[in-house]
Amino acid sequence: MITFQALQRMNPRAGDFDPRLYQYGGAYIYGVGAALGAASALGAIELTSDAGRYLANPDAFGRFYVVARGLSLLMGAVALAGVYELGRRTAGRAGGWAGLIAAATMPVLISGMLEAKPHVPSAAMLAWAAVFALDYHAGGRRRDALKLGLAGGLAAGLVLTGVAAALYGLALLVAAPAARRQQTARHVILSGAVAVLLYAATNPFLVYNALCERGALASNMGNSLAMYAEQVRRAGEGTVRVAQLA
Repeated sequence: MITFQALQRMNPRAGDFDPRLYQYGGAYIYGVGAALGAASALGAIELTSDAGRYLANPDAFGRFYVVARGLSLLMGAVALAGVYELGRRTAGRAGGWAGLIAAATMPVLISGMLEAKPHVPSAAMLAWAAVFALDYHAGGRRRDALKLGLAGGLAAGLVLTGVAAALYGLALLVAAPAARRQQTARHVILSGAVAVLLYAATNPFLVYNALCERGALASNMGNSLAMYAEQVRRAGEGTVRVAQLA
């Protein structure tokens, strides 16, 4: 819902592409918008600014979710490919298939692939970022560091939790051979710079508001933090209750 609301608030004809939603990244929101535009051009959905049209024909709006969920399904396949590659690199083809099957049967992934949310696409990028980190550790090649930066930046650009990709850079620094430590540090910094630039490119209005319209950014972030704080509080209460029942 919040993704479609963000798209609705934009006014492209006036040059307004600010989603006014920042915990979901621009890479996802704009990606959904592009997918809806492509689906409209193919005649699969009807795009109109007349909200009454969708109130009278809810099935027409329901097809928006089908398109967005299609993106999640596609990126779920990308995530499984990344899991297979990780398993293959560490335990051969049998390990790759075992990892793929285990991931494909995880309820959290099955559920995520059927939701119009950015978490599975971001997880897919994190899986491939791990592959590129392993490649860099094995060979120390700059191109692998650049790939890591691109995948990590896109993971964060899809949803803020993707900033976990920064841990890969830290792991590379810790695991770097002594003879390659300085080179690794330079390449990790380069990778981080690429990630930051890609994040800024996919979330330009967050950067703009952080510099020029801090009140608008603070309002959005405050609402988001309040929502997640309540979820964390309830999760904590639930954990205590489970322990009591156990």
